[in-house]
Amino acid sequence: MNEDETRLREMVTKFRDAIVGKDAARLAALFTDDAAFVNIAAMRWTGREAIASNHAKMFAGPLQITMEVTQIDVRFLREDVALVAVSWKRDVAVNATGPTLPPGSGELTIVATRTAGNWLFALAQNTQAMALPGGPPKS
Repeated sequence: MNEDETRLREMVTKFRDAIVGKDAARLAALFTDDAAFVNIAAMRWTGREAIASNHAKMFAGPLQITMEVTQIDVRFLREDVALVAVSWKRDVAVNATGPTLPPGSGELTIVATRTAGNWLFALAQNTQAMALPGGPPKS
């Protein structure tokens, strides 16, 4: 594992820590100024400020969770562009108040870019796993 991959994996940990810590500013700091984020409800937020403000609203409401990262895959598309695939599990936070998201799992797909030696997330798509009608296809 090279230094860039290590840095990207550390950023995923910081993302998880910001989610669990309900820290919208710390989460948004991981993104470029013009980043796009699509959450599990297919809500698209464009720009670091929108990512911060909308996560702050979610942290005050249904996003009262714990999050475990179960797998991280990093693929470098170029030396300054990486695709980061993250598998996660979610549970209800012990101190949750009011309605919150139920336990679940999913995939977070991130495009990260490096500018002047600094990696930031340029785009992130969060997808919640769901059961397929009739079960998974047979292979």
